Amino acid sequence: MLPPTKSQLVLEIHLFERAVGTKELIKVEEVHPKERLLLDVGTTITTGSVIATKKDSTQVQLARSVCVEEGARAAISRRITGRWRLIGYGIIKH
Repeated sequence: MLPPTKSQLVLEIHLFERAVGTKELIKVEEVHPKERLLLDVGTTITTGSVIATKKDSTQVQLARSVCVEEGARAAISRRITGRWRLIGYGIIKH
């Protein structure tokens, strides 16, 4: 049995203080609605658009569906200076 396939994720996001992989020390800002993010969920890499953000959760509409269980982690990257840079991780709520 495989976990359910989801086209939307609700994540509890944990952002790093600084973006990983940049020469400059770029501070990571909060995630905003309509922002495009790259998510690495299990073995799948997909982009997603932030639909809504709340104090403790963020809802993301995925470009490609993923097969994932609740409680799994997803690496989160953002476009910084023309490249995807790791900015944090998220724990999948549902």
